[in-house]
Amino acid sequence: MSKIKGVFFFVLTGLLITSYILFIIIRGILGFNLKGAIAHRQNLGWLINKLNGVEREVTGTVPEGTYLFISNHRTYFDPVLECPEAAFIPVVMNEVASWPIMGYGIKLTGVVYVDRENKSSRAATRDAIADAIEEGYSVIVYAEGGTNDQPTTKLFREGSFRIAAEKGIPILPMAVDYKDKSFYWTSKYSFVGHVIATFSKKMVTKVSFGKPITGTDSKALLEQTQSWIDGELIRFREEWDAEA
Repeated sequence: MSKIKGVFFFVLTGLLITSYILFIIIRGILGFNLKGAIAHRQNLGWLINKLNGVEREVTGTVPEGTYLFISNHRTYFDPVLECPEAAFIPVVMNEVASWPIMGYGIKLTGVVYVDRENKSSRAATRDAIADAIEEGYSVIVYAEGGTNDQPTTKLFREGSFRIAAEKGIPILPMAVDYKDKSFYWTSKYSFVGHVIATFSKKMVTKVSFGKPITGTDSKALLEQTQSWIDGELIRFREEWDAEA
């Protein structure tokens, strides 16, 4: 029964996301507004969480303003947990851009594409992030460069922190975690297999938003941000362990 539930919610979520992207494509034809697309994406995130019965405990708030959001990374579902409170443009792997129709629609929703294996692409991505923020759009970066199933974060990549230091962009740290560690996306499952497996079980989560961090030293920004996120991940686990 649990696997049937997982397949059902996988199909339902896929239909919701496809409908949203098609809606954005139509809006793009009729007259596009990126802020409106981001707001719709926030509403979609709230709906997906609600329909899937996701338990979200949220601490902290997102103040008014434009930020470089920095988060740890557990699974594909992280942005869905974080977006209802945080209006951001995500950084997406370059391969997504080539998807028929969907790639175009995803681009319209507001994303920054990156090819992590290409140094010139990474430099262009940093420029695109800076441009988006200067235009008034917050951007989210998962600074670990991939998902992580360890108790705290892996070594953060410094590139996004250099942008913040050079451009005077405030960083807003975010921490996200799942009570059941089997939700972490490791090599055990393919993407589809992982989605179905996670949708088969109740998802109990915690999301925390920190206070804005500013500075002109990229290394100091990185250390301060990573230290705060690690502290929240430790707190989350201690609170869950105390419930057992």
